[in-house]
Amino acid sequence: MTGTPMTPDAALARLRQYGERTSTWSTATYNDGTEKALHQIAVTLAAEVDRLREELSEATAEMAENARAMNALRRHRDTAESRLAAVERLAEEARDKCNHTIDTDLLLDALGMES
Repeated sequence: MTGTPMTPDAALARLRQYGERTSTWSTATYNDGTEKALHQIAVTLAAEVDRLREELSEATAEMAENARAMNALRRHRDTAESRLAAVERLAEEARDKCNHTIDTDLLLDALGMES
């Protein structure tokens, strides 16, 4: 064995090879049970790596979806803030002119609605 550490993919490949190689051994081949335990460990660890990779993939996809939803909410918030500012300007202009009403067309336009 070399002093160079294995990559996770290389380690997983070795675990699978070991699990396949030892799966056909008879009970006589296992000596004192150590080889059987190592086989079970290799198979279990390979399955756990697969499970964790799948979980990571699902979490990554969920994060991407959440990011898209968050961006949509930010755009919605920005639009609402812009409309609120436009309505506040209309109200202030009306107050400055001592008007008690606001033109409906201007209000609908400020709200982003068709008149």
